[in-house]
Amino acid sequence: MEGFCDCIDQMFSKVNELEQRVNAVERYYADNKQLNTAKCNSVLKDKIKKKHLMIVEKQQEDSEKIMEDLMRQFAVIFRQV
Repeated sequence: MEGFCDCIDQMFSKVNELEQRVNAVERYYADNKQLNTAKCNSVLKDKIKKKHLMIVEKQQEDSEKIMEDLMRQFAVIFRQV
């Protein structure tokens, strides 16, 4: 009976040790997930800023082309007058 109790105690200590290891692994991955989420958010914000900047630049180019076209049309009208 004594040997049986010792065996059960060893099993309980092994289970506790494994539980602690599992908890440590869970914490590690939870922390990594938070870091990765923060990094992804930062990268996503940078991509959004770049895309917005590209859109603004495109609008400026389009505005310049429209202005050049209007000036050309005005010059044609002015010559006709």
